[in-house]
Amino acid sequence: MSNFGKAHQSLNVFKKPLILFSKDPMTGFYRNGYCDVGPEDKGNHAIAVTLTDSFLDFTAANGNNLRGAGLTGGCKWCVCAGRWKEALEHYKKSGDDAATKSVVPKVHLASTHERALDVVSMEDLKKFAAEQEVPKQLGDREI
Repeated sequence: MSNFGKAHQSLNVFKKPLILFSKDPMTGFYRNGYCDVGPEDKGNHAIAVTLTDSFLDFTAANGNNLRGAGLTGGCKWCVCAGRWKEALEHYKKSGDDAATKSVVPKVHLASTHERALDVVSMEDLKKFAAEQEVPKQLGDREI
């Protein structure tokens, strides 16, 4: 059974309805614009990111050339949670080097599927949240 077109029923990392991420380029395992994850998605393409050239280089060096699919730095794309975690671990091993930090692409939390939490912590996702998604001073409330 396919999950195509059912992303509206899926939840993001905040346990809220998953938000449409990108139709240009059309992203997601199901190519419906959502970082939706279903039983067919063995790679867990759950994390909504803005690609960086450093991440594209990193993932190509590890066997997945996204540039071959026409992607460039700045594109919005749903990436495998495991590959995002590999980039995070590479950055952590580099000792908080600013030049290496860009290997970890910024995460759009409202468009990131809850299954990302099977692989990475919410704390790590929030550390790399896209600027517009960094929680504002809302007292005790959280987005």
